[in-house]
Amino acid sequence: MRPRGIAFVIVLVSVALVCPAAASSSAPVDLEKAARIKAAYLYHLAKLATWPAGTFTAPDDSLRICIVGDDPFDLVGLFSRTKLDLQAGRHPLCIERVGLEGETDLLGRLARFHLVFFTETARHLAWQVLRQGPPEGLLITAEIDGFCENGGMVGFEIGDGRVRIEVNRNALRRGDLRLSAEFMQHTTPVDPVPDRRD
Repeated sequence: MRPRGIAFVIVLVSVALVCPAAASSSAPVDLEKAARIKAAYLYHLAKLATWPAGTFTAPDDSLRICIVGDDPFDLVGLFSRTKLDLQAGRHPLCIERVGLEGETDLLGRLARFHLVFFTETARHLAWQVLRQGPPEGLLITAEIDGFCENGGMVGFEIGDGRVRIEVNRNALRRGDLRLSAEFMQHTTPVDPVPDRRD
C-alpha cells in the first residue's frame, strides 16, 4: 500500500481531475460531475480507512461497497468502467447497488459489506440502520443532511462548488474503525445531537 500521506494527495488530485469545479468556491457542480466525485470519494474513503483485525479472512479478500438508494448516474457503472486497478491495499474493490425497501433484516443484508453509502433517497433506511446500531466493522456513510449529527460515521455533501466531509468520531470508535490522520485533517468533526430523525 502507498504511504498514507501520498494516498491523501491522490484523493485531492482525483477530485480535481474528475470535477475541476469542485476546486472553485463559486462554480456550481453539475449532477454528472457530482456522481464522479462521489465515486472518487468512496474509492479513497475505502483506501484511507482501517477495519478491525479479523475483518478479512485473507489478505486479498474483496472489500465490498454497497450503494443503497437511487443511483441515477450509475456509481456502480463508474467503478466497473474504469481502467484503473481499484484496490484498497491488497483488497480489490467490489461495488454493487442493493435494494432494501421492505427488507425486514437490514443489518443482516448489510453484514456482508464493509462500506455502505446511503443516497438521499434512502434517508429512512439510513435512520433505521442507525437506530438498530450498525455492526462493528461496517463503515456507514451517506449524502444525507444531518447524517453525522444523528449517529452516522461519515457524511458527504457537494454544494456551492465545495466538497464538505463531516465525521462523527464517536461513531467511528464504536465501530472500531479508523480513518487516516491526513483524511481527518480535511474533515469537519460533528458531535451527535438529540434524536431528530424522520
